[in-house]
Amino acid sequence: MKTLPSCHGIIRPCLFLGALFAMSPLFARDAVLSKNPIPLRVGVGREAIISFPQPATHTRITNETAANAVSNMLTPQGVMYLTASKPFERSRMIAELVDGQMVMIDIEASENGPFDTELNITDRGATNAVTAAAAIPAAVVDPALLPAG
Repeated sequence: MKTLPSCHGIIRPCLFLGALFAMSPLFARDAVLSKNPIPLRVGVGREAIISFPQPATHTRITNETAANAVSNMLTPQGVMYLTASKPFERSRMIAELVDGQMVMIDIEASENGPFDTELNITDRGATNAVTAAAAIPAAVVDPALLPAG
């Protein structure tokens, strides 16, 4: 009687990796800028990346305990790299964009997942305006009407 080859060499590593990823799922997601706060759940000691629709002049967290538990770096391109050093309850983070718009994010930090690893915030109105502008054909100018020079 023939026996089938053992699959333990393949199954065990797969089970281990599956259990490892199941313990703390990580998510990248998109959000549209609106009047409602955007929820963000970050893992303690894990970096989260927030991409704003345009550069932000500054950010602040309204809860002092949460503000002291977060380190962040804001790039001129509108990307924030954020890491929480300890858990904290949901707190409001406000980012002011260069055009004066305010982005409200309800941020919380936990040691247990799931976590958001990346948050891409888009401005639907700006996207529609760019799309509409691109749909309008450029004006045709007769070179004979241009001034010499």
